[in-house]
Amino acid sequence: MLKIWASVYTKEKSVRHLTVTCDQADIDAALLDCLQQICRILDIEMPMWHTKHTKQLANFRKATFKKDDFIDRFSFDRLTIEILDSK
Repeated sequence: MLKIWASVYTKEKSVRHLTVTCDQADIDAALLDCLQQICRILDIEMPMWHTKHTKQLANFRKATFKKDDFIDRFSFDRLTIEILDSK
């Protein structure tokens, strides 16, 4: 099971946060499912996934998406996701 905590920041303050889980065995599919859940709940578009996000997750279990990672307007400063639990 994969558990992801997500937080949206404006001016260095967390203005909204949530936790989602996924039971898929494949970690990539579980991560994608969690990110889709987060975007659906927050009513934002899916951010573009770059190599830097993969490296951030591998090194810190955390990835940050800034305004440049979204095609449409993103009304916040950043979206962070963090792996809380992985079994």
